[in-house]
Amino acid sequence: MIARSPEESRLYEARIKMEPCVRSRMQDAIEFGRIQGLSEGRREGEIRGKIRTLQEVLEYPTLSNEDANRMTIAQLTSLAAELQITLRESKSL
Repeated sequence: MIARSPEESRLYEARIKMEPCVRSRMQDAIEFGRIQGLSEGRREGEIRGKIRTLQEVLEYPTLSNEDANRMTIAQLTSLAAELQITLRESKSL
């Protein structure tokens, strides 16, 4: 065993006691990130479905998955809003 000063022993013990807390916080952060990612994925899926439906109703070419994958959620949301406006305007004619 390596001889330690009282200060080194105290610091070692403090690290050992803190380790489970740090591990728990890391696991909580990972779980939070996973849940957030699932939520964002669901939201993106809803927006893509809305876009596809609006494009089909308007008889527009549908957005390919490849093109949709390159777009941000903000861009997808904007496209969905534009399509909704177009549909509303076409109904009023």
